[in-house]
Amino acid sequence: MDIAKLIAAVHAEHGVSLDKDDPALQLATILRVVQDEARAEYRAEAEELRKALAEAIAGARLLSPEGEKELAKRVSGAVALGADERAARLAGAHNRRTVLVLAATLLGVAVIAAGSGWWAGRDAGRAEAAATAADLRVEFADGAEGAAIWRDLIKFNRETITRAAAQCERIADASGRPACSFALWTGPGPQAPAKAKR
Repeated sequence: MDIAKLIAAVHAEHGVSLDKDDPALQLATILRVVQDEARAEYRAEAEELRKALAEAIAGARLLSPEGEKELAKRVSGAVALGADERAARLAGAHNRRTVLVLAATLLGVAVIAAGSGWWAGRDAGRAEAAATAADLRVEFADGAEGAAIWRDLIKFNRETITRAAAQCERIADASGRPACSFALWTGPGPQAPAKAKR
């Protein structure tokens, strides 16, 4: 199957441009192949039925007119019944194949989407960690004293900041940036008394 022709056919029929790696193009290709196979099988069966009918009619010419009518009636009934049964089998096989191909394609698309999401999240996490590390290097450029101040603020206020930020009413400062007002601890809280061991 020529991919360029298929892309052009999809564009002409739906007005959509597809990339060669597009999952929709792969699905359209699979469905087109399955349909072509089913059509070829049906055409072959129809040709066999035409030949059988032609042979039956040719053989019937040696019969009397009444015998010819009876034979034509029986053969046409048998041909019609056979064609109906074959068409039903082909339709059932085509539907099962289509459902299986569609299910496999959807599963593939879901796996690709999940993998892409995981990959993007992993990259975003790495980028955020790198940005945080760069920010911390700038803040700690003052030396050990500046680093110790930031360490203590983080250490003593982790829960306080999390709770306050969640319940904060935003206020705008002179620069127009949003801000929250809350107290920061600059030293450790009182130690809880140690429990006596039994």
